[in-house]
Amino acid sequence: MGLSCLILEDALHGGQLLSSILYKLEGVESVEVVQDLGRVPDLFQEGHAEVVFWVAESISESAEAYWNDLPRRPALVLHSAHAELALAAFRLGAIDFLPDPVQLEDLQRALQRAAEWSAFHTWKNMGGTGSDSIPKRPYFFVKSDYRIVRIPLDEILFIEALGEYIRITTADQKVVTLYSLSKLGDWLPPRNFIRIHRSYIINLDKVNFIQNNVVSLGPYQLPISKNQRKSVLDAVQGYGLL
Repeated sequence: MGLSCLILEDALHGGQLLSSILYKLEGVESVEVVQDLGRVPDLFQEGHAEVVFWVAESISESAEAYWNDLPRRPALVLHSAHAELALAAFRLGAIDFLPDPVQLEDLQRALQRAAEWSAFHTWKNMGGTGSDSIPKRPYFFVKSDYRIVRIPLDEILFIEALGEYIRITTADQKVVTLYSLSKLGDWLPPRNFIRIHRSYIINLDKVNFIQNNVVSLGPYQLPISKNQRKSVLDAVQGYGLL
């Protein structure tokens, strides 16, 4: 089964070309076109908007605020002839930005990202925690230095609190973003990601060893707080301590 696509257009027929291309692509189940942003939440709940292609000439502050205040929302791809709206894509948490004219390769990339985004959020909403049920290549996006950065879950070593920011460390990169460690911890799969300290969440899949109150992940040594030590050992036990 393919994706249910919704085209949100600023002006009548603004998304006509995009719609005609989407209809022909493999992996697309349906395409619907609307001009009213307020219809998106209902269409999303009804399963008609797994991904929204927002075809925009401009985006008002009130429209941005409305989108960002939605408690649950579909994957968003912003499409515009105006390159400056790429910044709006960052603020809206879009998974991709498509400049005009639309390139088939870019559109297929956006659909792939939307499919993975949708699969992962469906899994999360169903209470998924087991590694066997994790969809293929789950990941999330964060905003960092005017970029949207893709973070695959299985590449994360640990996440560190830095005041109002967090730093996500993988084997290949460190990404700093404005977000709460507690909020991200609530969102991450609890079987794999555990809090070891008020400042650290680790990926159990990446642990080399635990010795006393220190955990080793790759080249890093992190402290385990006294308050978290029992929960860490319980998690290791549940993970398969022989």
